[in-house]
Amino acid sequence: MQNQGVRRKKKQLIHEMFMQGNSYKEIAETIGSNAAAVGHSVRLYRQKEPDQWPRVRNYIEPLTIEVQVYNCCDCSALFAIENNIEIQNDATCPFCWEKEHLIEIGINKLKVDEKKIG
Repeated sequence: MQNQGVRRKKKQLIHEMFMQGNSYKEIAETIGSNAAAVGHSVRLYRQKEPDQWPRVRNYIEPLTIEVQVYNCCDCSALFAIENNIEIQNDATCPFCWEKEHLIEIGINKLKVDEKKIG
């Protein structure tokens, strides 16, 4: 019976520290355990009561943009333009402003972090 009280207190302490944003390592040092055990406990608690154990970090998938890669033979510049038909017809080198010396290399996918854009 006394074991259940200890477990309940341990769970409450883990919950308080978890909600404050402490790392598993910090929680483990406080309760005298290791970080892997704390992480395992949090996962188990989250399965039983997902509303009380929210996910702390939300991973935002980076924005994926298709780009057309060009090489300018005149000034040896390598650059990319967003893969848009209207823009591709008007592609010019951003350095020498020549259109005749452009060679299309291919299409690539570029991952962009939206936080850094604006």
